[in-house]
Amino acid sequence: MTGMKDKITKETIYKLLDIKDIEPYKVPRKLFQILLNKSERVKVFEKFLSVSDVLTKDWFFDYFQTEQAEMNRQKQDLTPNNLSRLLAQLSHNDRKWNNSGIRLDVGTGAGTLTIAKWIEDQVKHDNLVIK
Repeated sequence: MTGMKDKITKETIYKLLDIKDIEPYKVPRKLFQILLNKSERVKVFEKFLSVSDVLTKDWFFDYFQTEQAEMNRQKQDLTPNNLSRLLAQLSHNDRKWNNSGIRLDVGTGAGTLTIAKWIEDQVKHDNLVIK
């Protein structure tokens, strides 16, 4: 992949998930339903890949930070990308654990920590197999 396509906008997310612009509250639930259905998950992932083939960036970070975090009312915030990368580098890299595929994203939000660790693993292990 070229890495030339890399812009996922709010409008793109709504369109690819078939969500009306006035219904942003439906995005997290829709994504969760898609994740639980393998064939749908693959189909939607391929749609997103047609818009952005950059897999070293969290596609949803900007969207969730601006549209879902409720920073003013509930003081919610996403894990900053720099902190996610640092935690990924500090995480246990013992060969036994590294091969297990086990990851724990304690923030349980948009997956920024998981994505940072996935990228870190790709950098360290060129033979990484994604299942």
